[in-house]
Amino acid sequence: NEKLNQNFEEKKNKFKKSGKSDDALWVFHGTEQKNIPLIFSEGFKIGGVNGHSVRNGAAYGCGVYTAIGPKTPELYSKNSKQLILALL
Repeated sequence: NEKLNQNFEEKKNKFKKSGKSDDALWVFHGTEQKNIPLIFSEGFKIGGVNGHSVRNGAAYGCGVYTAIGPKTPELYSKNSKQLILALL
């Protein structure tokens, strides 16, 4: 998705200009199968922000929860056993 890629590059540049690391990291995200096409076409939406509902709690605050390994995200994929591998 060109728009998402452009947003990613803009955010990396913003981090770099502010002195923050712009190193990318591969992470796993678990969600129900029905959400995957929407995430692929529009990107992640942050629950609790801009009217998007929180789906699975917010123990560490509002955000899109990911992990560097697949075990925990797999619990959130319900029975689909599909995960999203994302560059963050």
